[in-house]
Amino acid sequence: MCLTSKFSAVTFVRTKLVKGISYSYLVQGVRDGDRVRQKVVAYLGAHKTVKAAYAYWIREAKHPQSPAERKHAKQMVKKLSRYL
Repeated sequence: MCLTSKFSAVTFVRTKLVKGISYSYLVQGVRDGDRVRQKVVAYLGAHKTVKAAYAYWIREAKHPQSPAERKHAKQMVKKLSRYL
């Protein structure tokens, strides 16, 4: 799934399979001279879509285990909201 953010760069979800476990990342194409490289914007974990990860982090922000977890959840919500 490709997303176009307000920053006019193409962003998409990349899935890597490592030892039989699927890991998802939100990545963005970044030009480096004559090449295009992938920059990881956010680690989505087991979530296959940005919307699923966003919903998870919204729930985590409402019911954190610690203040540090609440801060991390809010940062993830802010970061992922740019791409929805």
